[in-house]
Order: sequence, then C-alpha cells, then structure tokens
Amino acid sequence: QMDVVEDSGQLISFLDRERNTQKLSADGIALTYKMAELLKVKAGDQVKWHLYGEENWTKATVEALYYAPTVQGISVTESYFTGTKRAFKPTQILTKQSKVKKSDGIISIYSQKKMRKSVTDRLQTVNLLIGILILAAVLMAFVVLYCLGIISFTEKYQELATLKVLGFKTRRLRGLLLLQNLYLTIAGIPFGFMFGYYLMETSMEHMGDSFDILIRITPQNLAASGIGTLLISLGVSLFFSRRVQMIDMVSALKSSE
Repeated sequence: QMDVVEDSGQLISFLDRERNTQKLSADGIALTYKMAELLKVKAGDQVKWHLYGEENWTKATVEALYYAPTVQGISVTESYFTGTKRAFKPTQILTKQSKVKKSDGIISIYSQKKMRKSVTDRLQTVNLLIGILILAAVLMAFVVLYCLGIISFTEKYQELATLKVLGFKTRRLRGLLLLQNLYLTIAGIPFGFMFGYYLMETSMEHMGDSFDILIRITPQNLAASGIGTLLISLGVSLFFSRRVQMIDMVSALKSSE
C-alpha cells in the first residue's frame, strides 16, 4: 500500500519503534519496518516502486523507516509524489471538524474524534480478549499444578506415612511439601520466561507479512508474571497439602511390606 500525505498534514504522525516522530522527506520515500525487512533494505538504500497498474518504475531513496502494526507499505509527501509527474488526487480526508462535505473523488472522511473513539473501542475489545486469555492461563496453571502435586503426593505417600510414625506433625509435613513446591516453582520461572518469549516471537513471525506487532516486556511485566505464578503455586500447594492429615499410617506401611 502507498499513502500520499499532504505536506501540511499535521494530523498524521509517523513513529519509529521507540515512538519518536519521523518526518517524511520530499526527497524520497518512507518504508514501514516490516516492508524494509522483507525487501532487505535500510534507510539510505535505493529501491524501485510503481503504482498498481503502471508499468514504469520509479527509483527512490529510502529516507526514513516508520512503524505500522497492520498495514505495510510506502508513505510519501505530496511534493515528492507530484515530483514524479503523477497527479495527486486525494481519496480520504482526516480532519478535526465534525462535519465535512464530501466532494468528488473523496471516498471516505474521518474525523479525529471518531478515529480516536474507533481505536479506543478496538483496544477495549483487545483488552477483553487478553483478560480471557489470562483467565484461561490461570485456570490451566491451577489444573496442571494440582495434577502434578497429586502425582508427587502419591509417590511420597509412604515416605510421609513413615515421617508421621517417627513423630513429625501434620503441620510440619505440610510445610515441607509447600517449600518443595515453591522451590520448584521459583526454579521453573526463568525457563517459563524464556519459553514464553520464544513462543510470542514465533507467533508474531507467523502472522503474515501485513502485521508487525512489537513485543515489549518490561520488568513490571516479568515481576507480575512471576508473582502471579508463585501465588497460584502457593494456593495449589495449600489446597492439596491438606491430604497429609488423611494419611493412614497403618495401611501405608503395610503396603510397603
């Protein structure tokens, strides 16, 4: 896709991946990061382009790279576009005014207020989906940790019965199981971070050439994930460790014979 922006288009901002404003140059073109990666070019390189249906190619210098999450392509200024001996015919209008009369050739008119509302609505939908995924992940983690805890408890059933015979209190045994599970959880969290990042990166790479979704992981995100995992592990451990008080020492030790 190619976007031609008026030289005075102050309502449209082009940002890099660090959210710094990129200014379009009248001497060349601007490419999206994903498009530049697909073409294996960088700022300062030269490329050839043409409009759909044209046969003549135009040679241009890549003056800037900008970030676009969903639509990849080229953006140029009106001055550059008309300088290639092409007629500039606007088809879309972005304005601060609430009402604008549609003229010939104009396909759609967007107000700044409506676009902000549209983006806000989409973000709310995305946040809802993220919330559902987080809830599903919590439930799955609870089920998996509980099943692993039951398996571990079953394997240690005779050992726990022996410790009870030797005088260990139920509270002490529950504490030992709790510490064991917490240590294993803490040891597994770094591996979970690495696998999660790899999974996200792989998923984003296979979303297609039109999407360029950035993965930003902050220390706050890591801390929240780690603490959340510890809390889930603690809750599961407290839940199944109550089985310690139901250990039948006689039957457990007889079965070992």
